[in-house]
Amino acid sequence: MTTQMGSASDCIDTWSARCARVMWLALCGLITAGCASAPASPDTVLSMDDVDRFAAVMHASHPAPDAAALQRGYLDPGSPALHAFDRDAIGGASRLADAVAAQPQRWRMALARCGSEAARREAALDAQAIAAAYAHVFPDFVVPPIHVLAGADSSSGMRLPGPTIAVAVERVCATPDWRPGFRALLAHEFAHVPQPEWPDDAPLRRDLLAWALREGAANYLGALVRGEDPSGADDAWAMAREADLMAAFHHDRAVMRAHWQGDAPDAEAVAAGTRWFWNAATPDRPQDLGYWIGQRIWHGYVTRAPDRDLALRAMLRLDDLDGVLQSSGYAPVGD
Repeated sequence: MTTQMGSASDCIDTWSARCARVMWLALCGLITAGCASAPASPDTVLSMDDVDRFAAVMHASHPAPDAAALQRGYLDPGSPALHAFDRDAIGGASRLADAVAAQPQRWRMALARCGSEAARREAALDAQAIAAAYAHVFPDFVVPPIHVLAGADSSSGMRLPGPTIAVAVERVCATPDWRPGFRALLAHEFAHVPQPEWPDDAPLRRDLLAWALREGAANYLGALVRGEDPSGADDAWAMAREADLMAAFHHDRAVMRAHWQGDAPDAEAVAAGTRWFWNAATPDRPQDLGYWIGQRIWHGYVTRAPDRDLALRAMLRLDDLDGVLQSSGYAPVGD
């Protein structure tokens, strides 16, 4: 992903952790039924307490801990961030135990790779660098605490209430060259920190454009603060099909809005939404193209804006999404 931290590969079973709780609660219920003000500073907080407790449970258990050991030694005494991550992405001690038992070496290698004092210093330096980059763009950016923990191989990490950022060690530390992925995750999730929370019954939760612009803003800002091209133009497959993809996105947005009027979406709304989010890649189409759609819309908006700083601020406010679309040059013909 272009830093898509809530993709189909970041899911519980086959559905995204964001879908499971943070985003479309009603949509996920239907899917399941149908399927089986301070600038950045050295005060950046990187908490390792949760992952240290998990490591202790792993050390005491061979080849892998059972659900009771994980509940007693890891989940029950965990931080509020771990409890929230459990609700959103782990799904309980039994699910975690099953995941670890299937490939315990994955967790053991991740703990060894990122558990050393040197690795922790590197992670803290990377977190401070990303926070400083955000403070350069947004001088009033408030750095969230970052909790490193262990998950069920269902999500690399996410923004949680507080706000806090959760980082799952078994994914972020899955390879020896883990630091670029760690920085990319933080750069994406930091963008979500000042964005408004939408109540479960908010109409925006039923709007495909709202989710595309929320995640597209995180992609855009995440690339920007890492010194990369934020436009999304590096995705050659999507760029070659941009006009067709935009037309299909606008069509599916209209379908979702028409078919999700109450608490739950119907099957047509589900199909329209999951063409863009919470899906797996196929030979013919990458996963989660809604992130890229939102990123391109924001790129058009920023490029055309008379005040770039205000345009970037709009990514944090998310308060006039149809206005952003109209100003981006990507509104459907006839609007």
